[in-house]
Amino acid sequence: MKQKFEKYSTESIHFLNDTPLPAVLEFKLKETRQKKPAISLLDLGSGDGAWIHSMLKRNLINFEHDQITASDLSVDRLNATKQFLPQVKTVQSDACHIDALPDKQFDVILCTMLIEHVDDDRELLKEIRRLLKDDGWAYVTTVVKKWYGLYIYRNNGHIVLDPTHVREYPSLKKFVQLEENAGFKINRYKQLIYKFQLSDLFFRLLVKLKILKPKSLRTIYMKNPWKTIRNLFRIPILGFYVAETIIQSNRSEKYKRHIL
Repeated sequence: MKQKFEKYSTESIHFLNDTPLPAVLEFKLKETRQKKPAISLLDLGSGDGAWIHSMLKRNLINFEHDQITASDLSVDRLNATKQFLPQVKTVQSDACHIDALPDKQFDVILCTMLIEHVDDDRELLKEIRRLLKDDGWAYVTTVVKKWYGLYIYRNNGHIVLDPTHVREYPSLKKFVQLEENAGFKINRYKQLIYKFQLSDLFFRLLVKLKILKPKSLRTIYMKNPWKTIRNLFRIPILGFYVAETIIQSNRSEKYKRHIL
């Protein structure tokens, strides 16, 4: 799997940009900051560090007081994170078993568009629960595919949004039930239309054809002010949606006895 993702990391880039963060995530981060002068945050499946970059630009995190950690299976993407965000601690690991990180370390965990990639989604949720502090929370998103979903990629004979997706959930309800069964309280859940940037598709094609190097593309998006133009041209993909959830560990004794 590691080799598969390393290859994927050279062909599919997480663009660093100034797109707005989801409103519910921004609200929860501001709420947490009001309660705690310093926070510990983990970005699971961090890619090139795009989410950390966006939070930093909006002053939702700061490197002077906060402990910011990025974890990814791809060494290439973690190196890209260190290139643009050298203050971030990076951990190369399978997201389901991050042995380098102790229990109950993080106030906030981001797990965006990762759970559909891992072999065992229950193991990933178990690891998130282990890493969260008792009063911590996690922002988790994934892909919902309706029966009529249509796109250009296939995996194991199924149409998928991404060639490395192991699964795509049939409904928001099914995904929320999975989180509840893993021992989480659901604070927020919502289904959003999945939209894709046309310019990203164009640049990915240039990388695929080896006309442009992935590292050069990262620099283009970081250094040029016109990078935000990409957000003006978004199109929905037929039958695909985003499941957005905010979850907290349910650590009551009654509930712990129930899930053991």
